[in-house]
Amino acid sequence: MLKMLREANPGLQRRFSPESAFHFADFSDGQLEELLHRTAAAAGLKWSSRKVRKAALGLLIRERIQPNFGNAGSVNSLLGRVKSAVAARGDAREIILADLGLDENAAGGSAKTEALLAEVEAEMSELFKAEHLRAHFNDLAARLTTLEKDGELDASRPADKVGSYVFVGNPGTGKTTVAKVLAKWLRAKGVLVSDVVGEESALNLQGEYLGQTKEKVNKLMASAIGGLVFIDEAYNLGGSGGRRVSLYAQEAVDQLTYCMTEDTHKGRTIVVLAGYEREMNEMLANANPGFRSRFKQRIVMPDWDAADVVEYLRRRCTKKGIVLADAAQRVLLGGIDDVRERLLIAADCHVRKRPGWANARDAERLYDELEGLRAVRRASAGDEEERPTFTEQDAISALLAFDKLRPPA
Repeated sequence: MLKMLREANPGLQRRFSPESAFHFADFSDGQLEELLHRTAAAAGLKWSSRKVRKAALGLLIRERIQPNFGNAGSVNSLLGRVKSAVAARGDAREIILADLGLDENAAGGSAKTEALLAEVEAEMSELFKAEHLRAHFNDLAARLTTLEKDGELDASRPADKVGSYVFVGNPGTGKTTVAKVLAKWLRAKGVLVSDVVGEESALNLQGEYLGQTKEKVNKLMASAIGGLVFIDEAYNLGGSGGRRVSLYAQEAVDQLTYCMTEDTHKGRTIVVLAGYEREMNEMLANANPGFRSRFKQRIVMPDWDAADVVEYLRRRCTKKGIVLADAAQRVLLGGIDDVRERLLIAADCHVRKRPGWANARDAERLYDELEGLRAVRRASAGDEEERPTFTEQDAISALLAFDKLRPPA
């Protein structure tokens, strides 16, 4: 409504001033519980236990986090579904967990949540070098279980005890992919009510005039209420690398801080800042304490070494039905190690003319080189392989081609 008035013609704005509007607040927890009890009783429904009634209230509290919560309408909608479930069971109008779509024996409390956890596990199994992420999930799950037992989790602000994240790592370490898996896992664990991920780079958040940046930040945050906001290259929000903070970058930080502390997002929406470790450390060190304190979690994405790349290539080959010859693997191990070390040393010395080691991206580039060289070899020789194979010579040529793509340091 406010957006419509802001974008309306000036005459309409003057007649319907947002400043003089009546604001009807959402029902409180107590009001929702009272309405839930009365509406169920009026429908002739009984709660099988206090636990079931609290579970129903919890569903409404979580729904309230999202935009356009229906209040009394949401209560009626929930009990309408419950009434149908009770009738289908032919029960004496007593509400049990299953009528709420919950399952006491399911890992996450419901079949839907259990399916989401299975989806997360499937995606985790496809991630390479994800041990650090699995360890983080295990630690956080244990902490959440303890907090829940101690009654310290606020259902209306489920993300409050987790806080927002900083992801640090070099190119190709999977920061964006991990953010999407994290959103699903946090939703499955009840920390988020949505696994929607709003994505933007820090540079694109900055406007061309003062005031535009604020609008961009608001739009990004509104795209993922109750979900996760991912800001890549976040070091551009502050003074890293000895650069001064621009007015637009400062405006972005100020507005992000405001949004993260504002009622709509506080304890409900998680923000992930991602970027290279050194630059991110400098940016956060130069940021104001209020902004910095919002980011309680940190995940470091490890670089891939030569053995990781060869293992990744071997798995890719297996999926495609291609043999990566032992001799080719030995060549790649030695060659990748040499290229990788030179690139990392160059990057560490701030020699930006030569791109740094790009982990998964470079592994994919090597695979593409191997595939192309094999195709050329077969076309020129006209031979038929017993089994599709990347040979030792393919590996040597692929490494040479790969290294030539990068100018000398």
